[in-house]
Amino acid sequence: MIRLSATLYRRDPDNGRLGKVWEIRDSVSCVGLDIAADFFHQATSVTDLDGNGRVEVTVAYRMFCGGGVDPKEVKVIMREGGRKYALRGESRIEVKGQAPYGGQREKSRLPSSTPKVFVDHLEKTWRAVYIERPLTRWDGCFPGWDA
Repeated sequence: MIRLSATLYRRDPDNGRLGKVWEIRDSVSCVGLDIAADFFHQATSVTDLDGNGRVEVTVAYRMFCGGGVDPKEVKVIMREGGRKYALRGESRIEVKGQAPYGGQREKSRLPSSTPKVFVDHLEKTWRAVYIERPLTRWDGCFPGWDA
């Protein structure tokens, strides 16, 4: 089993102690198959998109249980205080010389009151992380060798 977690702590201004504000936890488990889970560190951001003085933290990650070159489960989660906004789906696999596959996304469960600037940010983050371009068998490994 692989477990992922991201936690936001806030320092109490009175006593200096850290307290947990929120935590994102997820895991993947499978027996006899390939297993993987990791964060897209380059897609992690701390913003104040709506200018209300409260930060939004966006975290994107993927998880996998399967074999071969299969799509992975992808999640983009934004937290603003106690509110959570998420896009969920699977990676799109693009292998040189083949038609792309995968890339389906769940129907959005974002509340209708979600600020447009949040939706735009989530969509931009999704587009930055959901495409996978795995190396083909020899892709540049052996210059001059055409497989």
